Amino acid sequence: MPPLNRQTFHAEMQALLADRPAEDLRRLLIALAEEEHPRQRQAFLDRLRHHCAEPGAADALPADLRALGVRLQRLQAELHEIAEAELQDWWDDEEACGPFQALMPEVFDLLEEAAACLRQGNAQAARDTYAAIWQMVDIENDYGHCPCLEEVDDVVAREHAARYLRAVLLTTPPGQQVATMLQAAGEVRFSGLVSRPESLYCTLREIAGVELEPLTGWEGFLDALVQGLGNPRSSLEAMWLREALACRQGIDGIARMARQAGVGMPRLWLDWVPYPST
Repeated sequence: MPPLNRQTFHAEMQALLADRPAEDLRRLLIALAEEEHPRQRQAFLDRLRHHCAEPGAADALPADLRALGVRLQRLQAELHEIAEAELQDWWDDEEACGPFQALMPEVFDLLEEAAACLRQGNAQAARDTYAAIWQMVDIENDYGHCPCLEEVDDVVAREHAARYLRAVLLTTPPGQQVATMLQAAGEVRFSGLVSRPESLYCTLREIAGVELEPLTGWEGFLDALVQGLGNPRSSLEAMWLREALACRQGIDGIARMARQAGVGMPRLWLDWVPYPST
């Protein structure tokens, strides 16, 4: 089953919990707690206690950008140090990221910091933080080990890549958005199948649905994609063009472009189900 994006998840939650009395919600929360493994019960209580004590505090407090920058620099230095070191017996060869594995929790913590910047309305700080992290995960030692986000959690990694692309869109002038977004999406590509570009790149649906707030200027960006990618030169351009067409023009738009492209874009002939509007 594919993962739910954040928008769909919250919409389903709102529908399930709408008009529920407080006593029903208490029973539901207790039922969810009972499903926790005994070793996870304390962690469940800690999360619940945190949210009960300071509801919404995590999103309300602005990020300390200076401290965030110091953490990024320190982590980058540590990753470089590992990459340049001779391999020793202190790491487990079965660990996905080799000698980088011990630092991966901090990498993901910094990804969450970038996400917090985005939710607080500081898209530029989110973009800069994500860009610094993408640069870090390109570090590789002489044995081919690297701090690969996919190896740790591919679903979470894709969500952060989608958030990064949201930040890029929000910080780029409209006239430059198509070219800048395509370049950024290519830089955060994933391992996948060439025949299925949606496994290599973030889809437009992922970018639109990874956060609850609607993207400012999203419809204009989709229209610019349709206008600017009439002759796609890559699998990413072709994928985004089909998505944008389905969102903005539906089946009629897809059929019209399929007839114009002929055999040049065979996937258009298969895209008869409109992509959900966002």
